Amino acid sequence: HHDLIGFMLICHNDHRSIEAFNHIESIELMASTAAMALTNALLFEKTQTEAITDSLTQTYNHRYFMEAIQTSVEAKPITLSLVLFGIDSLTVYNDIYGHLAGDTVLIKIADRIKRSVNDATIVFRYAGDIFGVLLNNADTKQSYDLAEKIRSQIETLSVSNINETERNVTV
Repeated sequence: HHDLIGFMLICHNDHRSIEAFNHIESIELMASTAAMALTNALLFEKTQTEAITDSLTQTYNHRYFMEAIQTSVEAKPITLSLVLFGIDSLTVYNDIYGHLAGDTVLIKIADRIKRSVNDATIVFRYAGDIFGVLLNNADTKQSYDLAEKIRSQIETLSVSNINETERNVTV
């Protein structure tokens, strides 16, 4: 394939030496090798991201959550708070409105949770209809306040599609 992933610029202060340059094949080989290495590095990075991300909600997945807890505990003594949110009656919702509608609920709730926390907070999908928030150095009151803020924001979140009767879910 011929996707542009970079470019190579070769300069010399004497333009005559470039005109007489007869190592074009070597440069093409070097550029091709560099392009292959860069492509492999980008694929590796993409694979690493996909391994720790829930593909539907774009939150971290259970695997990353477990690694984050282990890393946090091993690093230094800190206070960790874990808040879990289970979507009420998502199975019934799926039965009534279909699994695509249920997926929309999951996506919207994940987005609402992510927008409710700071960048240092880890948001993850623990299991099917359960999301979690892992907070570093948050006391009980801070954790409770954040949980309540997220709960109330989800309660007012419309999960219906355009031109449908408004539907809400709770956690």
